[in-house]
Amino acid sequence: KTSIGTIFSNFNYKNIEIINDLLTQLRSIFYSNFSNLISAFQYFDSDNNGWINIDDIFIGISNLINTEESSSISDQYPIITLNNLSLLFNSILFNESSTRSTLNVREFSKIYTTS
Repeated sequence: KTSIGTIFSNFNYKNIEIINDLLTQLRSIFYSNFSNLISAFQYFDSDNNGWINIDDIFIGISNLINTEESSSISDQYPIITLNNLSLLFNSILFNESSTRSTLNVREFSKIYTTS
């Protein structure tokens, strides 16, 4: 389990409130749609390569919440933007000392799991 402090131990603290709100929204969506971490990861890993990127998350969430034609991700969850997802991914990957822009299941667990 990962705390906000662990994710942000080496990150610019001005974005913590945005990321905290984003994590709360993402976890709400994840927990209402998936029974466990692996099923969530597999859903977002649509090409089954073992990695998910920002677009995978954004498109996957859009598909999950768009049960009505007029509904959009920005209407229901204004905090879930590509920019904010990028902040979240960068904060996780910064701690991993990585130049990647994708997450494996272990790194994704930092989003999925609450502390």
